[in-house]
Amino acid sequence: MRAINAIVIVLALSGCNIKPDKVGHFISGAFISVIVTSATGKPGQGLAVACAAGAAKELYDSFGAGQVEFADFAATCSGGGVGFAFD
Repeated sequence: MRAINAIVIVLALSGCNIKPDKVGHFISGAFISVIVTSATGKPGQGLAVACAAGAAKELYDSFGAGQVEFADFAATCSGGGVGFAFD
């Protein structure tokens, strides 16, 4: 429940000139982290999987599917960190 509260706060702050793409990455990372943590009971694994998903998405983008941006990876990991901190 605390993770959901954190995501709601982030959504409220998303009007603070943060690109929608970064908000999407952040929410995805938080979602992945919460799901993995709930399944395994290990917040560290949730964070690791969220960061791995962010890296995999940027790797996918590097093959022409999109633009590779470190900020996208960082936003995904940051979201994973919220899931880690609040679970």
